[in-house]
Parts: sequence; C-alpha cells; structure tokens
Amino acid sequence: MKAMVSLSISKQYEAIGEYFCSLIKLAGFDDINIIKPSTVEKPEAERIKEAINNSDVVISIQTKKHKLEEVEDNQYLPSSWLIDEIGRAAQAGKPIGAFIEEGITDLDHLIKVLQGDYLLFNRNNNPYIEPDKVINYLRTLRQKAVSLKEETFKKLPYELIKITRNVAIRNMDKKSYLF
Repeated sequence: MKAMVSLSISKQYEAIGEYFCSLIKLAGFDDINIIKPSTVEKPEAERIKEAINNSDVVISIQTKKHKLEEVEDNQYLPSSWLIDEIGRAAQAGKPIGAFIEEGITDLDHLIKVLQGDYLLFNRNNNPYIEPDKVINYLRTLRQKAVSLKEETFKKLPYELIKITRNVAIRNMDKKSYLF
C-alpha cells in the first residue's frame, strides 16, 4: 500500500516527519513517498501530481509555520502548499488523512475537504500524539483505500464490456466484424 506524505520539509520539522512516517509504516503502508525539493527539471506541481496519482492514500502533516502577526495568542495559518496537495488528492479521489498541529487556525475549508476526519497533535508533547491513536486512524484510512480498490475492481469488468461493445459496434458500422 502506497502513501504520499505531504509535509513541510524544512529541517525544523524533520523529527515530526520521522515520527509520523514510522507510525505510517507500522500501520501497514510499505511504500512512503515524501516529495522533497529537487534540482530535476520537472516542475514541482507536476511531481506532486504524479506522486498523488501513484499513491493509494495521501497523508498531510500540517505544522505551525506561518504565524499571524496581528493576533496575540500565537495562532498560525496552514501551509498553502499542503492545502493545495490535499485539494489535488481530493480531486483524484484518494483517501486523505491529516495530522494538524494545535494552534493552526483558518481551517474551515480544509476541514470540509477532510470531512472532519483528522487528528490534532502538539509538538511540545512527548510523544506528539499517542501512537495507538495514530496507528488506528491510519489503519482505518488504509482500509478505505483497500475498499476503494475493491470497488474499482468490481466496476472494471463492466467498463471493459462496455468499451469492447462500443468498439464492436463501431467496427460493425465499417462492415468489418471482430467475431
């Protein structure tokens, strides 16, 4: 099972990423893809789109990054890049999991896309969030991906029959028969 992990890649978030990636592996994901900046000629947006399309699930880790200066009580905005990645995953029909650091505000749109399905964590706690809670959440996400694959597989034969039928009809119009 493949998971694309969407998180800020700066050095200060490395430990948070490692913690969640270790739990992602424990939850049964054997292939974890984290998009990092590259010197490759391919544009970042294209690399992200490919990673989303090649994954079974997308897991976003939203950390406090952009502090709201005009607010006194340490509130932060979510990363626009990570929100964009979640939106792309939703468009692609991928199951999405999210871990959101406490203190991030202005999450209304993100919560709608996630359908309220996310967990909060606190980087000042040790651990950031209880491992069992994370693993159970991720296993549920994994099961969604498995069910989605099974659903797609069940639809596949009918779609193939429909395509084959349409090709046969087109060929009949040309007076050449496939059978």
